[in-house]
Amino acid sequence: MQHFDPEKLIPGPLKITGNPFTASKSPDDIDVDVSDIISKGVSIDEAGERIFTEILKVANGKMTVSEILGTSQSTISVIGASF
Repeated sequence: MQHFDPEKLIPGPLKITGNPFTASKSPDDIDVDVSDIISKGVSIDEAGERIFTEILKVANGKMTVSEILGTSQSTISVIGASF
């Protein structure tokens, strides 16, 4: 009988950035970079499709950057007012 490991059922965080500065400073720590919405005028629909595609890949067993690197923490930085 195999041992049940619930941690293997829940993937690590999927790191997504829409910030060109973050994307350029941490490219190896991001799963999906949609900063081209700002920098190249890519549509939100196209960027959303890329995010959705990555979610499906992770749901089908692809490891996230956090899983590959063995990290489990994420930080969401907010500068200025947050509503």
